[in-house]
Amino acid sequence: MTRFGQRQLEYFIAVAEAGSFRQAAEVVHVSQPSLSTQVAAMERALDAPLFHRLARGVSLTRVGRVLLKEARTAVAANDRAYRMAKLAADGENGELKFATITSIASGLVPRTLEHWRAKQPGIHIGMTEFRNPVALEQSIRDGHFDFAIGPEPTDRFTHTQLLGSEEFVILLPRDDVLLAETQLPLQALADRRWVLLSADNGVYRVHQELFAREKLQVAGAAHTSQTDVAVNLAAAGLGPTVVPRNMVPQHLLPLTRSIEPPFLREIFAYSLDTLDSLAARFVRELSLVIDAERTTGDPRPIR
Repeated sequence: MTRFGQRQLEYFIAVAEAGSFRQAAEVVHVSQPSLSTQVAAMERALDAPLFHRLARGVSLTRVGRVLLKEARTAVAANDRAYRMAKLAADGENGELKFATITSIASGLVPRTLEHWRAKQPGIHIGMTEFRNPVALEQSIRDGHFDFAIGPEPTDRFTHTQLLGSEEFVILLPRDDVLLAETQLPLQALADRRWVLLSADNGVYRVHQELFAREKLQVAGAAHTSQTDVAVNLAAAGLGPTVVPRNMVPQHLLPLTRSIEPPFLREIFAYSLDTLDSLAARFVRELSLVIDAERTTGDPRPIR
């Protein structure tokens, strides 16, 4: 039985993602004829076309769509096998490849890396962020990353570790009279028009649970898929919003107020496999940063 090689799969993925043999050849740094030859060999082996050849590019056939999902998984698994073996061979020199959600990527991860790089200068870090926990969890099930950092997963994983919690805060417009308060119940903002996150952002779920908890029917002044956009729109006066404290830039922190009662979301590390010593050390460093950010009070975690 003919089996596809790693390079063939990488070429196929490149064409599928670029939508063009010419552009794909530029991405993988080979000549277009060489790339076309490899893809043609795959099609002969399957006795089926992988692409519809169009005047302005290519599109996947039904067979191509099936192969694309499996090819990505196979390439990621092969890459991970190499990196894990290299990590074992090199000891302290290696690579960590993890995924997380946007709020953690923009707030907690940079602070962790500051400490980590000082202690582990020979370790290369590869990070990918996802807007919502559903996509994050799927990426780990597909084997694309060593581990994930995010809300508690819905599936069972070999390694699932609670690291701490991130606090969600209300961010108010600069001239808001409620900035005179130190903590705010959401009911104090019941008549406001809010800056809300759209459903493809993980904070959307937080908004839904918060408003349901307080039995609020809120109106939206704006909807955005980007949490940083929500922060800037709220600060500019469009309306209040709720975001993780660690996503708020330092100069806008004076515009934030804790929710009464406090609202926290638990953060977990999880993986298909037991964490190796290097990943475990990074996760422990992240846990220390989360502890430093932790607020006091009577939190009600979102799970």
